[in-house]
Amino acid sequence: MFALDTGASAGVIDEDVADQVGLARTGESRSVSGILGTGRVPVARVARVAQWTVGDVRLGPGEVTIIDLGLKKPGSQGPTPPGGRGTEP
Repeated sequence: MFALDTGASAGVIDEDVADQVGLARTGESRSVSGILGTGRVPVARVARVAQWTVGDVRLGPGEVTIIDLGLKKPGSQGPTPPGGRGTEP
C-alpha cells in the first residue's frame, strides 16, 4: 500500500509493494517525517515513476519515497494496511 497526500512533498509506498511491482530505486535516500506519526525514518529510498494511476485518474511522472509502512504481512499480527485500493504505480 501507499500513502497519497496531495499536500505532501512526495508520495510514499511500502517497500514490499515497491518490490512486488518492480520499482527500481534511484540510489538516492532521504530522511522522512510525518508518515504514520511524528517519528522520523532515518533512511528512505527513492524511486522514479513514469506514470501511475489512482482509480481512473492517471498521474504523470514523479518520485515516490519507499519505506516500511509496517503493513500486516500474511499470518502476522502487524497493523492492518491503510487504504490504497484501486491504485497502481
